[in-house]
Amino acid sequence: MPDTPLLSGFRFFSEVPLKTLEAISAACKVLDFPGTTVVFQPGEPADSLYCMVAGEVELSLVVHDKSLKADVRHEESVRAQMVDHIREIVVDTVRSGQIFGWTALVGGGKRAVIARCTKPTRVCTLPAAELNSMIAEDPTLGYLIFKRLAEIIAKRLNARTDRLLEAWVEAFGASKVTPQ
Repeated sequence: MPDTPLLSGFRFFSEVPLKTLEAISAACKVLDFPGTTVVFQPGEPADSLYCMVAGEVELSLVVHDKSLKADVRHEESVRAQMVDHIREIVVDTVRSGQIFGWTALVGGGKRAVIARCTKPTRVCTLPAAELNSMIAEDPTLGYLIFKRLAEIIAKRLNARTDRLLEAWVEAFGASKVTPQ
């Protein structure tokens, strides 16, 4: 169990009263991951919230792309086939003092991104069921948690929108895309 000052250092928990923060801390478990470890990937159950103590994690979307590959042997013989390309697009980087894995709190049930360590990483993991139980018993805690969560979601949505606009500019040769 991490000590209370560790969690109180997270902006996400900064307004949570000390007694409640102690209860949240009691539910946490500290995990260490070597660099390049995948913490979770799309489709896995979203059952824990992660609080980054040290290290760095990239959050990436998996993109499936198809392209036409032509094999020209001579003028009369052209074989064409669709080829799948799978790549990852980094949409955010999580650093010390930040949280990730918030889908565990909003009921989606499944992870939507890959969370991969880029260096040795230490996190506190908090079972979503326990935090949601605490929230159900304490509406003020729910307000504080979801207020912070809304800020994080908005930031990440803006980052994804920026990436999408960059991709459109690149893909369609536009000189500029301005959101309305």
